[in-house]
Amino acid sequence: LRCQYCMPADGVELTPSDHLLTTPEILRLARLFVEAGVDKIRLTGGEPTLRPNLVQLCQQLSDLKGLNTLGMTSNGIILSRTLPDLQAAGLNAINISLDTLKAERFEHLARRPGLPKVLRSIDMALQLGFNPVKVNVVVMRGVNDDEMDAFVELTRDRAINVRFIEYMPFDGNIWSDKKMVPYKEMVQRVHAALQRQASTPPSSTDSSTPSQRHPRGAQQGGAPTPMHSGGGATLPAQPRLQRAPFAASRLARVAGHEQHISADAVAGQSTRISLPSEAVQGPMPADAESPQAASRGSVAGLLERLEDPHGEVAKNFRAPGYRGTISFITSMTQAFCGDCNRLRLLADGSLKV
Repeated sequence: LRCQYCMPADGVELTPSDHLLTTPEILRLARLFVEAGVDKIRLTGGEPTLRPNLVQLCQQLSDLKGLNTLGMTSNGIILSRTLPDLQAAGLNAINISLDTLKAERFEHLARRPGLPKVLRSIDMALQLGFNPVKVNVVVMRGVNDDEMDAFVELTRDRAINVRFIEYMPFDGNIWSDKKMVPYKEMVQRVHAALQRQASTPPSSTDSSTPSQRHPRGAQQGGAPTPMHSGGGATLPAQPRLQRAPFAASRLARVAGHEQHISADAVAGQSTRISLPSEAVQGPMPADAESPQAASRGSVAGLLERLEDPHGEVAKNFRAPGYRGTISFITSMTQAFCGDCNRLRLLADGSLKV
């Protein structure tokens, strides 16, 4: 894909393959991090599903003693082809990037078609029991901010964590602050969406998948085929946890605290300390930087503030009665660099902190 907010139309110059980490090098570095106390690793990219030996790599990573979570961030285009094998190999956390539920807009933003394939990957992740299935949404004013309602609705009866991300500058994306929808405005929009949805609740028997709810996006690829076990029963809602999934990041216990590392070689580490949960009851006030401030408002009961571990990049909420959750990543208006405990290992072996 060539998503407009992070990639030039003609792509970027690729690093020569002989400058990239080999699989043995990735495994050696991962083992050293895990031996130091890291117990969570996330594979990102680029697009990790393009790696030919990804399933084998996940198997070897999940075999590391002390690794509890193996995650991955994907664009979802070809993820459905290998997701069952990846889960069997130890992947137990998944994050899928999706900025629109409209097929024409998807092709415009990504400069490639593919929305039906991404929706099928989300459906499959839900059917396999990944919980939550994290969906990353970069919100851009005048581009896709009119779809926030639809993304919020996905969390009503699905174990989906929609993560609204502030638009950030990247090389080639011609960033403008006028295009950015700030955190506080996004929260206000979510409140408005929840008020509208509360007035038109769906049938309690609604069990449609994201693909079925958005047929215009899924039509060219068809509805996903429900996955069943050998006896014909639908797979359980919870993933197998004998192995940790290849997720966006890994948690490790260091000096008595959970530490977090993400890798694609991406690696990161973070100490996690639980904070008290709060109830967000209306539009965010001017001093909403803290959970305590966020709990003040005028529209009671629309959002519940969830616990944010120390080092968490997202501010997490749940709408009462909704199965999924809603998060905000405030990269621009409330930077979290000082609290970040992640270490990023790039494909060429460079480290970013």
